[in-house]
Amino acid sequence: MNSGNKVCSLGLQQSPVDLRGAIPASPGAISVDYRPSALHVVNNGHNIQCNTDGGSTMTLDGVQ
Repeated sequence: MNSGNKVCSLGLQQSPVDLRGAIPASPGAISVDYRPSALHVVNNGHNIQCNTDGGSTMTLDGVQ
């Protein structure tokens, strides 16, 4: 491993967000209904994302 990346292997500075004091979550039932869709790949210079056509849904605790 490159010496400049050594800190990553130590696991001490992997996130810029301080996650101390997190509150445990208890989400209800999750249901996902995936539908066939074309993928539209977008590279905006910061990240690459895949956009899909509408039609798929997700429901959490009975709310879509």
